[in-house]
Amino acid sequence: MSRPHTQFRSNTYKFLSGFIPGAPGILFKEGEPWQKSLKATMPVFTKANIDQYIHFIFKKSTSFFNDLSTSNNENNDLFDDISNLGISLIAPLGFGLDLNIKEHQKLMNILKEYKLTTMNTDVRLDGFGFDPKILFKFIKIIKFRNNLKLQVNNLKFTLNQIINSGYFNVSSSKNWVNLLLESDFNLDELTNEINHIYGAYTAIDYIVFMGIIELSKHPEWLTKLKTEASIA
Repeated sequence: MSRPHTQFRSNTYKFLSGFIPGAPGILFKEGEPWQKSLKATMPVFTKANIDQYIHFIFKKSTSFFNDLSTSNNENNDLFDDISNLGISLIAPLGFGLDLNIKEHQKLMNILKEYKLTTMNTDVRLDGFGFDPKILFKFIKIIKFRNNLKLQVNNLKFTLNQIINSGYFNVSSSKNWVNLLLESDFNLDELTNEINHIYGAYTAIDYIVFMGIIELSKHPEWLTKLKTEASIA
């Protein structure tokens, strides 16, 4: 998010931003477009705004892990569970959505599905360097892109439904959708930006997931962590 980091984007970044549906967003931008996105989205990250959500996050996360520890279902997908926990937090706090409303839940499900689709390593284009072998996957890549395009169109349609319902007109929270609308982002820009922000946010899901996996392998780390937490 720092200014020097966004003065220049490589040609590869620019190509991917234009080639992959739903990809354009603050981390792909430079110069004026980056400034516009930064100005619109940063108020959500202010300390004062985040502080008021601490109790909500703690309560939601504690309840989630308590339920997880007492669950008898051995077929649970831990990563999927943690992704759903992430959605239950970012939907109200970041996007100002109410997951009890059908269309709002649908929007978050589309965002989640898009992210899972882009994790298909067989057709990823953002590896370091360019492997000529990727040319043999051309058909797969085109199908992959078309699939993403359908998901983005579905996301845009659902987002537009929520906006037209007048939901954000009465929302008093400082969320990304309201702030982007106030900054005159059109529907395409808004769709891409929200998709992009969610994709960046899910890095937290991966970190929490891998942290739990590592702690399960090292019980002594878990004991030490519990001790430090109780002291704090």
